[in-house]
Formats: sequence, structure tokens, C-alpha cells
Amino acid sequence: MSTEIALKRLTLAILAAVALAAACEAATFSYFSYLRQTSPRSANAMRPQDGLALLARINLEVERDPSHLISRSDASAARASLDERPLNEGALRILGAFYDGQRNVRRADAAMLLADKLSRRDMLNQLWLIERSVARDDVKGAIRHYHAALSVHPELGGMLYPVLSKALAFGEVRDALRPYIASEASWMPAFIAAASTQADVRDLAAFTTPVATMLTGEHYQAAAATIIHRLAVAGKTQAALDFAGKIAPDIRRQDIAIFGLTDATRDPRLGRLSWSLSQADGVNSSVDGSGGVTVSLTPPFSGEIAARDVFVTPGRRYQFSQRIEYEGDGARPQLRWSASCANATPLIPIWEQVLPKSAPKTHELSAISAPENCSIVRFTLSAQTPDGQIVSIFNINNLSLNPF
Repeated sequence: MSTEIALKRLTLAILAAVALAAACEAATFSYFSYLRQTSPRSANAMRPQDGLALLARINLEVERDPSHLISRSDASAARASLDERPLNEGALRILGAFYDGQRNVRRADAAMLLADKLSRRDMLNQLWLIERSVARDDVKGAIRHYHAALSVHPELGGMLYPVLSKALAFGEVRDALRPYIASEASWMPAFIAAASTQADVRDLAAFTTPVATMLTGEHYQAAAATIIHRLAVAGKTQAALDFAGKIAPDIRRQDIAIFGLTDATRDPRLGRLSWSLSQADGVNSSVDGSGGVTVSLTPPFSGEIAARDVFVTPGRRYQFSQRIEYEGDGARPQLRWSASCANATPLIPIWEQVLPKSAPKTHELSAISAPENCSIVRFTLSAQTPDGQIVSIFNINNLSLNPF
């Protein structure tokens, strides 16, 4: 065999060995990466010095037991991983938690703040920094860490939004949160939605009223409508109307006072202060230009057709007027109006009227008295179809509610 051929074979053998070693290393690395995610304990046992495996195991321990204390051996492993990978925010957080358990505030703060500078994506680090900021009465710092945590981990909202909603009782918290509405923070619409039902209505109004003009986007629409309604139910009629004027500046206040179905009184931005028409099976409604509604009912149907909350003056008497027209000569549905004071929970019924169905057309006038301490009344139209398969069609128009 020539020397040249022997050298070639030797070179090929060496290359094959290198390729095999590389393949084995790649397979080992791939398997280890898999273990990190599926079995952090096994990965950490295989490579104690690997910072990511250590972090994954610690995270698992904390998830199972939030009061889990970092051991000295884990702290030592975290230090070793920093030697291997200095820019390791996870290892710094482990060290910070260890020092915190040792009551070494200075070193705990240093480690956690350095981890925060390296990355704000670590959820547990942000939660720790929130608590530390609160303990130091650093409201702006706490809200900054809320922002970091919720921007990366929106799933934390279920835990953090109730806390923030309750904290709206404090003016400095409200002031610290408003800039995140102005900057369109990704988590703010979800927080406003949660606060609209969870926060005290006075705190909610104090927080949102100064920035109500920023809550006009579609992603704030449902929450803004809830705020308006909660103010109305709380008897804060003026505040509710002022808020409505800011989130829907194109709707005049006198337009809201109209009882019938108009573009303004059907605007979804007003929430329950606008008419809602049932979308249930068996109901088909269409609004005409005169503020009336034509409804077709497919049997069997029994339920609500339309509803709206209306501002009233407590203790005042009102005249409710309407015209009803039935189509066809067949059996007609039984229509019923009801009114309840919406300031109370549950609603307090104050009036009911069963509409006549003997004549094809009728004009009905009714007197309604708003109880004392009742500033908002919910009007509901419901219907029940007769037996049979014939579709019932009727029109209600000239709806009005006027004090007398």
C-alpha cells in the first residue's frame, strides 16, 4: 500500500471519528435540552453546574411550594453557573432568593436588581421586586415591575389584577398607573376590564375619569361601558354622563335622554344605557327611522326582546307612551313591559304592563312612579308566542317616557 493511500485512509478515519464525536455531542445536547423542559430534576442531577437546568428545577420547586427556601448547595451551584455563564439572570435570581432567606437584604437586592438589568422576562424575579418595592413604599417602582411582569406574562393578570384593583384606593397608585394607559401598555386593557368590575366605584372613577378620553378604543369599549353603568347604579348620574361624554363625545347628552330607539340610544359604547335587542333563536328585530322596532317571532319563543336602563329623577312620576301594531289576523304573541329599579341588587320591580292583543293597532299610555332613591330604571320588553307554527310579527313605535 502506498504512503499516499495510507495517509488518505488515516485522514478519513480521523474525520469519521470527529463526525461521530460531534454527532454524539449533538445528540447528548439535544437530549439534555429535552430533559431541562420535561424533567428539570434529572437534568440538574446530570449537570449540576448547568444554570438553566438548576433554574428549571428551582422554578418547579417554587411552583409547587411558593415558600420554598433556596439551599446552600443550590446557591453554590448558582455561583458556579455564573462562572460558566456570567450573564445569567436566572442564577442571580436564585442567589438573590438565597440571600433573602438569609435576611441579607443588601446582597439580595444587589443580585435581584442585577438580574433585572440583564432581563425583565423572569417572572419570579419581577414578583420579588414588586414585593420589595411595596415594602419600601416605592409605588412607582412597584408599578414598573408590575408592568414588566404583565407585559411578558399576561397570564399573571388573574393573580395581579385584583391586587391592583384594590390598590386603586390610593392616589399615588392611580397616578403611577395612568402613564401606562397613555403609553398603550399591552396589559392595560385587560386590567381596566378587570378593575371595572372589581374596584370600588369611587376609586375606579378617580382613576379613569382624568384619562377617560384615552379609553375610546374598541379594546376599552366594554370596560368603559361597565364604568358608566356602575356610576349610574351608584346614583352618580352626573359622573356617569360626564364619563359617557368623554368616551363618546359625538353623542349629545340630550340624545341619551331620548327613550326611543335612535342611533344614540343604540350605541354600544353606552352599554346598558343603550337599547339591547335580543339575539336569541326565534327573534328577528329591525329598527326603523322613527325610533320603533319591528319584531318577528318564530314559535315556540318565550323571553326578553329588548332592554335598556334609563335615568330618572327619584320620586318623579312619568308617562310611558307607545303604539303597537300587529301584522296578520292570526294568533298574536303576549307582550309584556316591566320596569325595575336598577340601583338595587337584585333589581326591585316597580311596574309591569301586559299589552292588549285584541286589536291590530293600539296606543297605550301608562303612569310610572320612580321610587325615592331610584335614579335608574331598567325597562324590559318580553314576549311569548302562542301555540302553533305561524310566525308572529309586530311593531312598537312612538316610544316615549316623559315626566309629568
